[in-house]
Amino acid sequence: MKNIIILMALLNIAVFAQDAFTDKRDGKTYETVYIGKTLWMAENLMYKGLGKSAESGNAQLYTWEQAKKACPQGWKLPTLEYWENLKFGQQMIDDLRLDPITIHSEYANLVSPAAHFWTSTLDTGPMPYAIQITDMWKATQAYSGKTSLAVRCVKSSTTPMKGLMGPK
Repeated sequence: MKNIIILMALLNIAVFAQDAFTDKRDGKTYETVYIGKTLWMAENLMYKGLGKSAESGNAQLYTWEQAKKACPQGWKLPTLEYWENLKFGQQMIDDLRLDPITIHSEYANLVSPAAHFWTSTLDTGPMPYAIQITDMWKATQAYSGKTSLAVRCVKSSTTPMKGLMGPK
């Protein structure tokens, strides 16, 4: 019985463990979480070395051209498919720590109840797709590349590692 309790405690630590990544460009450390075989940043990217960009609370906002270059070496801007493969629900929202942000467009600054993130996917327009997520829904929308949105970066792996259930 004692061995079972110890094993359960060790498994619990492994499942809820947090990983972190430090961006060598600016020294900022980001919490990360494995969801399936993909390592996600559990925070909005805050890198400021891509020229003029906007900031909204806990997010550096990037135009699409900036977003394509924003992820650190070894990381990438997720495709629309990465976002669509996430099982929508409170666990996903908690794991990725999604918060509403202000959107900066070429026309206005819009306060939205959703978290908005660039993807690397173009529609047939060709305009880049973004993902919008609230606690009630997940949707996609094509935006003008001049709009400024937040970025989350991903890193694919062949084997899931620590943090399967995400940071707590």
